[in-house]
Amino acid sequence: MIPAKALKTRSAGAADTLPIINHRFAPNSVRGVSGRALQTLRRLALRRRVWYLALTKLERGIVDLTIKLFEEVRSRALSTALASVLAKLSGAVASGYLYRFEVVGKRLAEALSAAAVQWGHEDARFWRYNLSYIRCLGINYLNSVSKA
Repeated sequence: MIPAKALKTRSAGAADTLPIINHRFAPNSVRGVSGRALQTLRRLALRRRVWYLALTKLERGIVDLTIKLFEEVRSRALSTALASVLAKLSGAVASGYLYRFEVVGKRLAEALSAAAVQWGHEDARFWRYNLSYIRCLGINYLNSVSKA
């Protein structure tokens, strides 16, 4: 999880930290979150370059409209939608660059694991859950792709 002190704005006091970071993002825990706290989390995700990678266009739209239209989340439906988005976003922000490796590596690990199982290697079905293997594949792939 993200430490609350890392989510303060420059001029923010203790009341402007993100209270939702320490929760498991149940829909009721998102209620009462301020637009300013969401804006701080959005800014942090943009700085760490995971905003576009971690969220779909729809999820980014939900957060952006919540920031623009609401001072505080009170709606049960909106808090339910924000709970899953914020869980995904906080995980991406907390792990930073490792998140990129895991996104790419997970797809590769699943494909390689399925191929190895078809070839008769039964233990290969566990490869897709091995975090070290996933990160290794992601790092190798992202470092080998030409930047042209």
